[in-house]
Amino acid sequence: MKKRHKTFKKSKLFGFVKAIGSLFMRKAKLVYTDGEIPKQAIFLTTHGIKPLIGIMKNELSMPKNLPFVTIGTHELCNPYFKRLRYGLQIHYRMRNGWGPVKAFLWSSIVAFYLGMMYKMARVIPSYRDLRSLQTMRESFRAFDEGYSVLIYPEDLEHMYNNVYIKFLPGFVFMAQQYYEKTGKDMPVVPCYFSAQFNRIIFGKPLSVVDMLKEGKTREEIADHFRVIVNGLYADHIQPLVKAKEAKYSKFNDA
Repeated sequence: MKKRHKTFKKSKLFGFVKAIGSLFMRKAKLVYTDGEIPKQAIFLTTHGIKPLIGIMKNELSMPKNLPFVTIGTHELCNPYFKRLRYGLQIHYRMRNGWGPVKAFLWSSIVAFYLGMMYKMARVIPSYRDLRSLQTMRESFRAFDEGYSVLIYPEDLEHMYNNVYIKFLPGFVFMAQQYYEKTGKDMPVVPCYFSAQFNRIIFGKPLSVVDMLKEGKTREEIADHFRVIVNGLYADHIQPLVKAKEAKYSKFNDA
């Protein structure tokens, strides 16, 4: 087995933070819809409607025998005040509709916490410009050293939902380029995280390379995975939602 590069090894302090976090936050239940997951893959996961919880749950709950590196937005890898500005303008005032005071206080906490966690977890920053080539190189090195990669593919404007509208095709390009570089077809595993029911649902591993050979575009493949992820919600989470609603309805009618 290839020796793992020390750059991607999560810090011991991060292990301590995870241990403390597990005292206050239960690990998510892992649901495998297609038997065992690959030992190495690109995992497409989601933030869910509670992004901070989603990020931490994924870090806490992924199988222990699955070394992985997370790709996260570069804004949260920046210095503190840039993280604060990103959280204030993007995450809270725009998405949650909060007032400036409440958004500032919460963003101050989140900017500190996520920045610390991203650094300790050795998160690879993602970009939406030419710097994405740097993300690609780092990801390839992680693959070469035996790591899986965990990606959040949701569109920035519609990312915190139960059902997703758009997936960005960067993960398709990553799998394609890695295949052309090494000849290895890295499987892609669609996943769905539910904060409400504390579950991570793993779908069937699929080959992006096979889809490209069928003539599908990157955008079509990304949308295909979006449909699959929404299907994981429909098949495994929505029945729980309906059962919970029926239970409350029966209680209220009593």
